[in-house]
Amino acid sequence: QMASQYFSIFELADSASSHAYALFLTLGKPSGFVSARDFQKALWWYSGAFEVGVLPMPPVFSGGELWNSGFREAAALRTLFGGEPSPGRPQKIATGKVEMPSLFVCGS
Repeated sequence: QMASQYFSIFELADSASSHAYALFLTLGKPSGFVSARDFQKALWWYSGAFEVGVLPMPPVFSGGELWNSGFREAAALRTLFGGEPSPGRPQKIATGKVEMPSLFVCGS
C-alpha cells in the first residue's frame, strides 16, 4: 500500500502538468507520451476506475511515515504533491469471472 501512493496523485485533475510537469517528465515522456495533455488522458483512466469502484484506493500515508518505512520514492511524491492521510476506499464492484489465465497482484 505504501508503494502505491501514486494512485491518489493520478486522481488529481492536473497531475501530469502540475509541479513543473514532474509526472509527465518522469513517467509520461519516457513512456512515449508526447505531451502532458496526452499523458493526463491516460491518468484519467485511474480516476474513472476509482470513481466507479472497480479499483480500491489504497490508504494515503504522510511523507514522513513513508520515509520512515523505507519508501523513499513514495515519500518524495507525497511531499511534492501533498495530500492528507486517509484510510483509502474499498473496491465496490467485483471483478467477476476471468475466462483466461491471469495474474492480478495487490498488497503490501
